[in-house]
Amino acid sequence: MSLISLFVLLSLFFCNVAGAEVYDDFNSGSIDSAKWTIRNVSRDARGLFTQAGGRLLFSCDRDTGESLVSTRSFTAGFFRIAFHDFRSTNNSPPAQGKGSFAAIGLGPRSNYVRMLRGRVSTGGYFEANHFTNGRLQLWYVPTEVSSGRLGLLYDGSTVLFFYNTGLDPDKGWQKVGPTVTPGWKSPPTLFISGYPGASGQTSFAVDNLEYLPLPLPPGIIPD
Repeated sequence: MSLISLFVLLSLFFCNVAGAEVYDDFNSGSIDSAKWTIRNVSRDARGLFTQAGGRLLFSCDRDTGESLVSTRSFTAGFFRIAFHDFRSTNNSPPAQGKGSFAAIGLGPRSNYVRMLRGRVSTGGYFEANHFTNGRLQLWYVPTEVSSGRLGLLYDGSTVLFFYNTGLDPDKGWQKVGPTVTPGWKSPPTLFISGYPGASGQTSFAVDNLEYLPLPLPPGIIPD
């Protein structure tokens, strides 16, 4: 057996052990309509997400946002994205719901969970969100990292929120916020969202939306 063949076999073996499924690697020339529907905050929000160079790209300089919502629903698992080059000049006041962000989320508009990297005038943060009954609950930790990871662990009934200040998908995860129980009656869809806040310019890139079915390999997330 050649060294190249052996390398390929070993690579496939370790990928199977890890158990990660890439829902979208963003390698095509445009957003895949078989995987995503586009949800706009307003009519002038179209085109805030684009795709190039193997990454999903977001850029916006006005008070509007956009989401990509998966065409597929998901059962229990760990959902994660890598974000890169997060830059924002948003200088909106805190505690007014006007923070800029890059986010991964689960659930419908009326009852969703979301993990995000955001910014307001007081600085950057990782933030866990649960929106239900018209009310947003949030928990956050300060950060100024421009690249990292966002994750959601859904066990079929409850959700935990995770962030990572590094880019290793299998270590470095930290939890923020409590365990929440959304009470979904059917498997939720996934979404990726971008919003520039109420001022300034916000841009970021996203790599590889990954889904790891449960049970997770040991050591990926803290107990």
